[in-house]
Amino acid sequence: MMHSKLKNALYENIQKTVKSQMAIFLEEKEHPKAGDIEQYVVEDVRFAWKGCAGANGDCGIFLMNHMEFFRGHPYDNPSLKNRADRRSLRAKYCATLLLSDVNDMKNRLERDVLEFSNSRK
Repeated sequence: MMHSKLKNALYENIQKTVKSQMAIFLEEKEHPKAGDIEQYVVEDVRFAWKGCAGANGDCGIFLMNHMEFFRGHPYDNPSLKNRADRRSLRAKYCATLLLSDVNDMKNRLERDVLEFSNSRK
């Protein structure tokens, strides 16, 4: 019982921290919904894939894929059981994040990639 209470307290603290940091980030970006974040209720949702990632470190890929396709009902993507598909998705998500306009390091990244590409010729 004590373990369960401790776990719940830990998750509540993480939820508060994530909401607070998201609100700060959105305020810095002058997002119109920044003030609404603190009012959102966070639910601990059980995902069918939650135990699938195992020791391979792919839990982020499962999570990103879930967020991309979640429409309010249970979601499962059998192709995520294929390692090659997960590697492809990892590359897609990395590129999307790195090339996003909200990435403050995007210009530097593009310059570094161009320099690297030119050095390989």
